Amino acid sequence: MVQVEADLGLPAAQVLALFAKAIRRLHGHLRAAKEAEVARVLPRAAPALAGGEALAPHEADLDQELDEAARVSAACFLLCFLWRWRLGGRLAVESVGQSVDWLRGWVVV
Repeated sequence: MVQVEADLGLPAAQVLALFAKAIRRLHGHLRAAKEAEVARVLPRAAPALAGGEALAPHEADLDQELDEAARVSAACFLLCFLWRWRLGGRLAVESVGQSVDWLRGWVVV
């Protein structure tokens, strides 16, 4: 390290910073070459399914799916909260069916 400092006329910290920069650039070039090689080997994505039909959009849009998931999540949260509240914090397995029957009118999924 001392020899490199003397040859370049730079402090050790700067020499190490330049070395790290060169290694990062070398790594970037090697990675890009490897990615290009892998891209050449991978098969191309087919635009249609195996049966020949084109891909179709989902029947329900994303907002509908998110709304449904939110309703189910809220129902599960409500079920757990009310179940624990009704049992007074006790977890009794025989009361699960009764709690579910009791909550059927409250939870709309």
